[in-house]
Amino acid sequence: MMEVQIWTKPELKNWWGIFPADQRRKAIGWIRRETNVPGKPYMVKIYGAEFDSQGILPGTKTDCRVFSTINKAKAFVKDYFGERA
Repeated sequence: MMEVQIWTKPELKNWWGIFPADQRRKAIGWIRRETNVPGKPYMVKIYGAEFDSQGILPGTKTDCRVFSTINKAKAFVKDYFGERA
């Protein structure tokens, strides 16, 4: 199972970088707060991922997902990489 670490970037409040657990040289994605999206404030981006869009263009592919809490976003990231190990 590939483990990931989620690191808060100190200069940007509510921003987390996603890194493989064995190295921190290159980010593999991020979580950030989306203040202009009511009810779904945290966006996760995983570079190279292909999720079904849940937004304006349903059925298209995107590398982003949106969650109502930071804990749900972090759990999704851990599950996503756990399934791909």
